[in-house]
Amino acid sequence: YFIALLNSKINKGLDVNDLMVPCVDSISAGLDSVKVGDVFEVQGSKNIFIKTADGTYKELNMSKEAYCRLFPPIDRFSSGQQSSGDCYLVSALNKMMANPETREKLYSCITENEDGSITLKMPDSDTKITIEPDETITDLGIEYGKHINGALGMQLLEALYKADLKIKDYNEIQNSLDSINKEFLAFYGEHQGFYNLGVDLTDNTAVRNAVFDKFSEIAKDCNEKFGVELDEYSFIKMFDMAQYVKYCDINTGKLTEDALYQLQYWLQIDDSQKIQEIFSYAFEQNSDNLGVLCFAGDFLEIWNKYQDVLNSLGEANGKSIEEYGGNGGRSYDVFKAFGYNDAKTISSDDNNMISLLEDIMNNPDKYIATAGSKRTKEQLRRIYNNPEHKDYEYYHQNPDAYAKALKEAPSEDDFMGLVGHHAFGFEVIKNENGEMVIKLTNPWASSDKFKVLTLTPDEFITYFDGIEFVKLD
Repeated sequence: YFIALLNSKINKGLDVNDLMVPCVDSISAGLDSVKVGDVFEVQGSKNIFIKTADGTYKELNMSKEAYCRLFPPIDRFSSGQQSSGDCYLVSALNKMMANPETREKLYSCITENEDGSITLKMPDSDTKITIEPDETITDLGIEYGKHINGALGMQLLEALYKADLKIKDYNEIQNSLDSINKEFLAFYGEHQGFYNLGVDLTDNTAVRNAVFDKFSEIAKDCNEKFGVELDEYSFIKMFDMAQYVKYCDINTGKLTEDALYQLQYWLQIDDSQKIQEIFSYAFEQNSDNLGVLCFAGDFLEIWNKYQDVLNSLGEANGKSIEEYGGNGGRSYDVFKAFGYNDAKTISSDDNNMISLLEDIMNNPDKYIATAGSKRTKEQLRRIYNNPEHKDYEYYHQNPDAYAKALKEAPSEDDFMGLVGHHAFGFEVIKNENGEMVIKLTNPWASSDKFKVLTLTPDEFITYFDGIEFVKLD
């Protein structure tokens, strides 16, 4: 209907941009001419205005021309996910754009500059991206196909969120680095008698290597005597603990229960008595160098953390925007990032799920929400056999959790064509029989899988983990 209406107006010689952004002679006339979430132009004003949920208006920081470039008709409401793994982000942005009351949050991120370039800024952070008048999304370094298939404005909002993730990750790593630097300063203050050795360990690779070699010798000696396979880091950890009263009696080499408990996990040795025997032997064999080894163990614990953070910082610098947010995430975090700090989640097995679905059905404009489907049995098995997957270690360390997830997961054959572990947009409506149903929308731009599927509440609860949502005031 909308396309037919546009065509009829265009055939009559009307500019489609004038239909999207009507030009009026006053603010009050504009408010009378558009619905909530729509924009209008006032004669003589550079910027356009949007009608807000309270019936008033907000001036946007862009002209009619910029708006029409960023959000052409149809495209702004039909964003599709392509090869990036950001279904959660595409679905969340689509819901915010579709809801007249939340659209203003997205438009308010945008500023048109004097030279015609466009800058987008996150609402609650300093993250910004800028695109020149003649540029497209790929000019921002985003690989073709790894962005939203749709309006340029939606592509830029997608890129802005991912850029924000990158900057937040970088800042978090930098804060860790600052924390370790403070830890080093405190460490030197506590070990002034070993200050020169600390300087040598910090500045001289040969000294560090010599200390590592010493710990390697201790490991080799203990491995041969006790029939274990421990590396130098295991003994660095032990000698680090040895200088702290809460972990060890420095006079006897007797480890405390807390130390033994931690070492059981660290060394993957269940027998705490054996751990004590190993350390007592190492302690006795190296009694002449005990002070140095305890200091070096403590130092190297901090040094290893320092190196890990430096490596993380380098990796963060080397990652593209796409690598942030392109490997899964949560709509809940997207809603919060765009200003809805009261975003919530609800599990499908929550007793309030049905009443929430009913409220969404009765008050559709008062919600933005996405739904996440469960992993299938086949996906879980692939994860369990893939050491590169982020959840591989969790499932191997928690076999009961894996067994429970596998038992409760649907199989792909029984999944009604759904995609497992995927974020969907949805509406709650009444069917022709007056029954409540959930109408799902797959954000994939093109796929053999369905674009729209309708489920009963029982089917929804069976196949979905839950909902991530915002209830608007």
